[in-house]
Parts: sequence; C-alpha cells; structure tokens
Amino acid sequence: MELHPPGEDASLARALKQRNPRAMAQLYDRYGALVYSRVYSMVRNQALAEDLVQEIFFRVWRRASRFDEARGSLSTWVQAVARNHVIDYLRSKGSRLDRQTDSIDLQPMVDSRLTCEDEAIRFDLFGRLSAAVGRLNLNQRTVLQLAFQEGLSHPEVARRLQQPLGTVKTRIRRALQCLRAAMLECGGA
Repeated sequence: MELHPPGEDASLARALKQRNPRAMAQLYDRYGALVYSRVYSMVRNQALAEDLVQEIFFRVWRRASRFDEARGSLSTWVQAVARNHVIDYLRSKGSRLDRQTDSIDLQPMVDSRLTCEDEAIRFDLFGRLSAAVGRLNLNQRTVLQLAFQEGLSHPEVARRLQQPLGTVKTRIRRALQCLRAAMLECGGA
C-alpha cells in the first residue's frame, strides 16, 4: 500500500532531480520517520540512527538522478537506499565492535498517518510475531538476528557462527516456516 498518491511522489521525485531544496525538506517530512524506524531497528542506538538518517538523506539528495519510477515507488527507493547504507555501515570494520547480538528486538515502526484501528492491528501483529520469535530455538533466533537484524548474508552468518552454509540456510528456512505457521495460526498473515 502506497502512503502517498503516485502523482505526489512523481512530482516530488522530479523536484529532487532538479535539486530543489524544498523537495528535500518535503521528502524528509514524508519519509523521515519511516527511514528512522527502519535504521533504528537495524542499529539499536538512537544517536547512531540519527546520524545514519542524516547520511542517508544526503545520499538520496546526491543520487536523486538515479531514481527511476518505472522500477518502483519513491518510498521503496528511499528505503532501499537506507537499508543499503546501514548494511554498508554494519559491515564496516569499525562498526562490528559496537554491535551487540544478544536478542532479536522486534519493535513496530510508528507512522502518524495510520488510524487508531490500523495501529491496534499493527501492534497486535507485532505482539504475535514477537511471541512466535520467542518460541523459536536459540539457533533459529540467532540466525534470524544475524541475517535480518544485522543484515548479514547467509555465507557471512555461516562464517560468524562457524557453521556450514547448508546448516545456516536450513535454520533460517525452518525458522521462517515456524514464524509463518504461527502467524497463519493466529490469522495474522
């Protein structure tokens, strides 16, 4: 579901490509909270997330000419830039020392445009998902955390855990199957 009509995003994208500073402010107003939520969920540090969000929007500004609306929405592109930037940061040597890998901490992203009913449904689904994650075994939770929260590739997870790649892939697949089954059982997917 698009948060804004495609025409609004298309005109915003054109203005960004024309280097209109007001467009950048509008883009930040529109997607800043969404990007921050995504970044924070990956780094779990408020100050770091705020710094990365600034870097991400600067990167979006510099790369606005690369946006192609035929390939996807502006929201999707901005989120992809954010995800890639955070993964690059997390993979850098310096950031590996700062990360903690204790647990998967699921937190719903807040979006002020949702209705109270939408928010209630969303928080209910996150609660169910958190409970389902809690029922996974330690090995499954660990591989999901490394793959999805830290953004490591399957081979990187295997190296980190000193496990065979096939074992890691199987654990990820089974964990996702368990989560899917739990969500379907609750009627949440």
